[in-house]
Amino acid sequence: FVGLLYGLPEMLLLSLLLLHRYKVIHPHKNIVGINEQHPYKKESCNHNILVADNSEHFGLTQGLFYGADNVVCHIFINFVAKFKIGIMNTIKVKDKEFKPFIPEAEVKERVKALAQQISKDMEGKNPLLLAVLNGSFIFAADLMREMTIPCEISFVKLSSYEGTTSTGTIKEVMGINEDLTGRTIIIVEDIVESGLTMKQMMESLGTRAPESVHICTLLLKPERLKVDLDIEYVAFSIPNDFILGYGLDYDQQARHLKDIYVLKD
Repeated sequence: FVGLLYGLPEMLLLSLLLLHRYKVIHPHKNIVGINEQHPYKKESCNHNILVADNSEHFGLTQGLFYGADNVVCHIFINFVAKFKIGIMNTIKVKDKEFKPFIPEAEVKERVKALAQQISKDMEGKNPLLLAVLNGSFIFAADLMREMTIPCEISFVKLSSYEGTTSTGTIKEVMGINEDLTGRTIIIVEDIVESGLTMKQMMESLGTRAPESVHICTLLLKPERLKVDLDIEYVAFSIPNDFILGYGLDYDQQARHLKDIYVLKD
């Protein structure tokens, strides 16, 4: 009933297995070592799950008949864990609700991988990381800490957002004071969407005679790109959704979040 009501595969299967548990006789019940007095005790589940999931002894179909208690226990625990995580991690910022999208551990892994690749590609060049404020400040700091070659960092602030949408107006708020002549530049962005902001920045930097200019972004929305850009370093390519956390904000809120969240439908 629960599975049919909510349309969830796990709960539907759970419902069928529960019916099987109480309506069908298990001719080989003892073969999986079920605890008759406490069949769903944690230690019983841990033992039985291993047996029921072992394809050499029981496939899923066999489990339905011989290890139903074990499969029920397994599915129920996994479902509750996932459901609980989804509820607990959903957050509200002002008038919007956001759900988990990319966990902190995965973000750290990708940032480290990018830093290693940049360090390899830029060895001996002492690159200047040009971090675009405000969104990239956390990403830029973590990226720089993971790099293994000498490098420098500076900041520029460009703005084209209000709320969750771009205003279409790009305004340079904070300029660049360094001499970029002959320098290897890496623009560090939090997110590239239309690419218009990045294109303008590339054109502006080109007038300062750098040796080369490279782009590194935490997030990229390929389907939103309106201009051709050579983006060499991308942590995550994502759909056209509004993203929050790890430096990205909603009306200046929630930049501090360690995980990356996405706006709920």
